[in-house]
Amino acid sequence: MRFLLTLLTLGLLVLTGLAAVLVPSDPGSFRLARSAPAAGIAIAADQAVVGRGDRLNFTVWLNVTGNGQFQKTWVNLTFDTASDPSRNSLAQGPSGWIQPAGCVVLLASGWFLEWECSGLRAGDYAWVVPAYVTANATVGRYQRVMASTASQTGSGTMSGSANATVWVAGARVRIIDIESSPTDSARGGQIVQFWVNATNEASVNPSEAANGTGTAFNVTVTIHLDAGLRPGTGLVNLTTRFPSLPPTAELSVNLETIVAENQSAGSVVGLSVQLSYQDFNGHAIGPIEAGSPPLYVVQASVLSTPNLVAGAAIGLGAVVTTLVVLLYVGQRKILIGEAFFMTKGGILIRHVSRTPELRKDDDIVASMFVAIQEFVRDSFRREASLDSVAFGRRHAAVVRGELTILAAVISHGDVDYVTPELLAAVRAIETRYWDVLVNWDGNMNRLVGVDEFLNRLLRGGFRSPWRVQLA
Repeated sequence: MRFLLTLLTLGLLVLTGLAAVLVPSDPGSFRLARSAPAAGIAIAADQAVVGRGDRLNFTVWLNVTGNGQFQKTWVNLTFDTASDPSRNSLAQGPSGWIQPAGCVVLLASGWFLEWECSGLRAGDYAWVVPAYVTANATVGRYQRVMASTASQTGSGTMSGSANATVWVAGARVRIIDIESSPTDSARGGQIVQFWVNATNEASVNPSEAANGTGTAFNVTVTIHLDAGLRPGTGLVNLTTRFPSLPPTAELSVNLETIVAENQSAGSVVGLSVQLSYQDFNGHAIGPIEAGSPPLYVVQASVLSTPNLVAGAAIGLGAVVTTLVVLLYVGQRKILIGEAFFMTKGGILIRHVSRTPELRKDDDIVASMFVAIQEFVRDSFRREASLDSVAFGRRHAAVVRGELTILAAVISHGDVDYVTPELLAAVRAIETRYWDVLVNWDGNMNRLVGVDEFLNRLLRGGFRSPWRVQLA
């Protein structure tokens, strides 16, 4: 019996020892594997294409993973070329940014922001920063904004960065030059012609999202004359407006002036120009200013107008004969590229082009027609029978018939020489379709064959030395 009790006691002791080994008294004594914290950064803009004066927001995300926390975390936002702020197209708003709890701003310069955060643990954190496009932004380029982060852990520092880009769009209209004829000097009472030339140097748009953003709208050219100049005969006003000017397109404004008769020799006359326009987003640009080269007033020569009248009368017959020949020769050098047949109100009836290839420049042709249309509505209020308008290196002659208006765009030759052809063409068309045009209702079926007249004009079919004389 005593032996059995001893065995039972020994068994209990063994089981108690095994239990102590298999089941520890302190569960916390087990050590689980733990990962160190890590962070990834990203940035995005809420707009891909912006223009001068536009506002937008940048959002920076920081994703923290792992266990534990960062002792310190720094997040920076840098606008590209911050070392040369004058070249920046974007600037961060003076205030209004949103930041996570536990983060404070250390530095805000307009092109650079820095935050310091304490105790960031696993999770997503976001910073929202308002920005705007500066009024003098360099357009036609990508602007980069960079986000970076550095985090301090017990074992060192880890860092990361990300970039976002936006396209800064807009027109870049520049006054190329102001030309005059004569170029250097003029006498009192002499007529002086001026040409103001400008172009849109906007870059070709890089993506579908930016299509049309390089066009200038509501382009206005205002001319101011010196006291020594007065407007020429028939001038309506000194302000010319163009509805639009696409990238790479040019415009030219022609102005006739007269030097005042009382200007003393040695005085200087000229004009100044102000050009303004709107970007695709309606933001107003300008005025851009320029002045003409100085034109010096000189004394009238002995070959003045009264002295020349007598001599001109003697040779009048020879001059007229020679003029007819010269004008006909001038007509033969003309190359008409486009013809626009319109109502007297400027509504297009028919347009023909010299070659089908010209249709690839539909935007340019449309801009030319709009310019002609505006010119018709503004200039023909004075009831002139003919006039001309220029856009870049191309010129258009515009004539008025009794019922309609005919305009021709030429790329070669003097625009003055094409006028007799236009007058002959518009008379021929009105004679053939008089009853239709008197009560024009827009039905092209009633003008079958009008293209033959217009294409004949393009081919030079209305040229004649006798028509030149009569016109």
